[in-house]
Amino acid sequence: MTDLTREALKNCPAVERSPHVVGGEWVFKGTRVPVAALIQNLKAGASIGQFLEWFPGVERSQVDLVLDHLRKATQSGQSLRETMEEISRSARDRGLTPEILRSILEER
Repeated sequence: MTDLTREALKNCPAVERSPHVVGGEWVFKGTRVPVAALIQNLKAGASIGQFLEWFPGVERSQVDLVLDHLRKATQSGQSLRETMEEISRSARDRGLTPEILRSILEER
């Protein structure tokens, strides 16, 4: 994840980060749902509506805020696709697989 992406998420009120929650990944505030899950699902062709059905703890306003912050960050040079790929790659590098994500969500 680039400094630009980190900065965008750091300033987004819809997300939070803690070393004790999903290995320190950015998650939607009040959930254990990683922002990377949104990015990966959108890249795979899912709609925002589908994502919200699959992750009921996440609110539409949170998704909108995250995407807005990422869009604004990318206006300074990096494309939204590049930003989304970096978030997704970072999650994979940390071992966050769809199976692990499912098990995290089932703990709730």
